[in-house]
Amino acid sequence: MHWLLELEPLVVGSLPFPSSGTLTLKAELPVPSLFLVHICAQPKVPPDQITGLNIMSLTKRQVVIVWKYGSQFKEKAEVSGFYRMHAVDYWGRPGEYSLPEKYTEEHWNLSFLLKYII
Repeated sequence: MHWLLELEPLVVGSLPFPSSGTLTLKAELPVPSLFLVHICAQPKVPPDQITGLNIMSLTKRQVVIVWKYGSQFKEKAEVSGFYRMHAVDYWGRPGEYSLPEKYTEEHWNLSFLLKYII
């Protein structure tokens, strides 16, 4: 297993907030760990469509897909092709897919990557 895959979060569904106003959480965590609790109201509409999709090559078979408010790492034997993304909220409601973005590995150059790092 690739070490980045081990960093994926464990998400335990959306839970209704108790009407009493008191929430008690217990968890057994490995060391080191991060325990994050996000309390929010359920939006009336699903997430918006992702915009500003950019695909950047890290190595020959690794790309990072970056959009306006997020990013995702992909490692595949062949990374050339079309990519599209969509957001999914805590309640499992998907937003619209982004417009497809074409990526070909032979067009990658370091200056493209550097403009997003600097």
